[in-house]
Amino acid sequence: MEAIRPLDNNLVSNLGRSSYRIFNQANRFAQGWYWVMRSQILKANQPQQIQLLGRSLKLSRDRTGGVTATDHLWPLKQPGNNNTYPAAERYGLIWVWVGIESSKPGNLPHVPELGRRDCDAILSNRFDRKCHPNVLLINAIDAHHFNSVHNLPLEIRFDTRTLSNSALQFNNMTRGGDASRFVRLIRPLYKNEVTYRLCYWYGNTGTVTLGPDFLHFYLMFALRPGAGGTTEGQMILLTPKRQGLFGWLFNRIVLSITQLVASYFAKGDRHVFDSIKFDFKVPLAADRSIVQFIQHVEQQPALTWKTWRSS
Repeated sequence: MEAIRPLDNNLVSNLGRSSYRIFNQANRFAQGWYWVMRSQILKANQPQQIQLLGRSLKLSRDRTGGVTATDHLWPLKQPGNNNTYPAAERYGLIWVWVGIESSKPGNLPHVPELGRRDCDAILSNRFDRKCHPNVLLINAIDAHHFNSVHNLPLEIRFDTRTLSNSALQFNNMTRGGDASRFVRLIRPLYKNEVTYRLCYWYGNTGTVTLGPDFLHFYLMFALRPGAGGTTEGQMILLTPKRQGLFGWLFNRIVLSITQLVASYFAKGDRHVFDSIKFDFKVPLAADRSIVQFIQHVEQQPALTWKTWRSS
């Protein structure tokens, strides 16, 4: 794990929306894996047509369970000449890799702490928002938002790390809040700071890790840009698989608590997402994580809406 690169001073001094290549842009997006539909919808020998990033795709599942994603041309004018895109399944969703020509698919979005462990996953809310996925993800690292909307008794500050070219992680490093009775109550559950960790993949999909030292809760927000700079999202509740009947029952309880945690943070956010007009011009010291996220997104390979060509 390496420290994030120093802030791009030119980016910091020129944060108007028109200056971005990818961030919060309706006509361009970052190369990466994008969710397309729930796995259970796609049946063998029953192709589905979907819209992804301005393009029409056909998804097919063969008898062995494998998934294929191709351009959907109807009526088919050029038989046998369709583009095929890498497809995969994880956490109950089908994902498609959208990248520049000759690029190899990167890692599928996952919770870094869980690595390659098998997980129990429940697909929770499917949602649409009137802001761009980049802007939606910023809410979770915005200290002003936490204190104003959620009234949390902590001054959240993050240590930011680059996990790969496509993954950026934010770790809470705050241990304050001693003036709060609630924080003093939960203090024995934490050896150091309160666990609140986020990982953003390809600038569009985010994972959240939080909870006491002995039990972490995991969420994923699978997001993709919609038409006109909107967001199409799917929330996923995660926990590591545990053995036996007791493990199964315990996981049902954990996932239920995870749903409650997700509902708490979602409360009050919909109005923010559907009304925000993000135009970040004068960053404060507390906005460092937001600027780092913008910088990370701007360093991704860029493709154009609908054509999927490098831009």
